[in-house]
Amino acid sequence: MTSHVGCRNQDWHCDSAHGLTVIFALVEIDLPKGPTEIEFTTPFNSLGVDMHTAKIKQKDKLSPESVHACLPQGSVLIFNANANHRGTANLSQSDRPILVLDTSPCCEHLEGTCWESE
Repeated sequence: MTSHVGCRNQDWHCDSAHGLTVIFALVEIDLPKGPTEIEFTTPFNSLGVDMHTAKIKQKDKLSPESVHACLPQGSVLIFNANANHRGTANLSQSDRPILVLDTSPCCEHLEGTCWESE
């Protein structure tokens, strides 16, 4: 996935209800290049949960509302695929390519995915 020069912030999103998101930094990613931002104000693991009956962990009051994952080239960022996150705007003078691996299990409600077995 490449964030080209001038790309705006992505919308906040989760990748899946289960699994991990793995991001490989193919170039150095500093603040101007638009690092991944992970948000901690949404209750963790709340995707698809009945908010009235589920026991959901809340964030620690001392933790930040979000963090920017500035990464040296060659480093890896791994986080829960259910974490609310986004790519931020690329305000630098060069593109920001990253390799993203989705380790989420197959979604049974989706048809025609590449994860289906024959």
